[in-house]
Amino acid sequence: ETVSTQSTGGYAHHMKLLRRCHARELGQDRAHRRLRRLVCKHQSSSLTMADCLIQSPHGQPVRALDVDSSEGRYLLSGGADSTVAAYDLYPTGDRAGLGEPLFTLNKQSDAPGQCSHGFSVTAVQWYAVDTGVFFTGGMDHKVKVWDTNALVTIADFDTGSKVHALAAPSNPCCSHSLLAAGLDEPTVRLADPRSKTCVQKLIGHRTAVRAVCWSPRSEFLLASGCSEGTVLFWDVRHTQAPVSHLDQFSAESAASRVQEFPPEKPHRRGTRAALAHNGCVTSLKFSSDGLSLVSAGADNRVRRWDVYKCTNMLVNYRGTINKSRSSYGMCLSNDGQVLYHLCGDGVQMFDCLTGMKAGELKGHFGDVMSCCYSATREELVTGGTDCQILTWRPADPGRSGGRKRPRVEQDAWSESDEGEDPGALHLPY
Repeated sequence: ETVSTQSTGGYAHHMKLLRRCHARELGQDRAHRRLRRLVCKHQSSSLTMADCLIQSPHGQPVRALDVDSSEGRYLLSGGADSTVAAYDLYPTGDRAGLGEPLFTLNKQSDAPGQCSHGFSVTAVQWYAVDTGVFFTGGMDHKVKVWDTNALVTIADFDTGSKVHALAAPSNPCCSHSLLAAGLDEPTVRLADPRSKTCVQKLIGHRTAVRAVCWSPRSEFLLASGCSEGTVLFWDVRHTQAPVSHLDQFSAESAASRVQEFPPEKPHRRGTRAALAHNGCVTSLKFSSDGLSLVSAGADNRVRRWDVYKCTNMLVNYRGTINKSRSSYGMCLSNDGQVLYHLCGDGVQMFDCLTGMKAGELKGHFGDVMSCCYSATREELVTGGTDCQILTWRPADPGRSGGRKRPRVEQDAWSESDEGEDPGALHLPY
């Protein structure tokens, strides 16, 4: 009986291990998922400057950056000198290690359809489906759609006002490809690259729109923020008025939910609008699951919101400083646990769920004006007023991307090194 009991117990334990291994292969094991989240969070919050050099062609501050979401390999940049450039972050063959741009577009081009914007480029973004198309917006009132292979303009939209922000759907399965442009007037302009026309105006703000962002969860949900401090949600199928707004004091109960109709009435003049920030809203970013929204304002505050309850989640990001009056980049890691916030000449890293500061990245010789995060390769790219573009990668000593300083205070001599000076140091170059 003892032998049969032991064999039965061993068989049950063996089957339990097999079930756990099978669940781990399918990604259903809780401990494995928890460990995976911790590893991703650690990598996202322990970035170091990469050794790869990007030769920036910009003669003025780098105002916009974007990495393609399909491969995480190709980088777009836009500068205040109206220059647009693209780079291969992982070049091979003869281009390995050079860091030269794949192409450069400027306003001095004589070829038809290859002239960039007449003034500063404020936004660049890849097409979510592939890298054959990208979008740009600038201070010359233009929103342009480009063919990457031919380097010509496919569509050119005249918005009639300066373009401060531009957003294209980030979900490749989205049924539409509408471009949302935040203008230097209280409107958001929607443009359709397929029909090459401006299809709609979203009227609800009182001042210039500084930030726009599409939801990755609901393809028709758009968030916009203006210089007054209001953040509005729009359903682009019902554009008469915003469906909801955010109020910094609405932490317990929401005035309305995003999916409920009829939409809100526009704010009348002379009445106080609900404010998400006590200053200009400079950046908006949805989490990867679309359930939360992070906003940054010129009141030195970063707030996290529940999208479907329209409530402030009361996460305290202590020490954030933002004196900008123009839109700028703000990034979230792929799992939404690490927030990258621009602060002067550095990038602050916060735990997005708790608000605890995880560190700060410094490498620019001027203020950082733009950043973007590659979810595919877990890398951060930043651009600043020093006209430089820097790449930050997880600090892994076994990876060539991370810089590892030699420890010269340690003696690396061994007895196997015959014929050499025992006091010599062997630096890991």
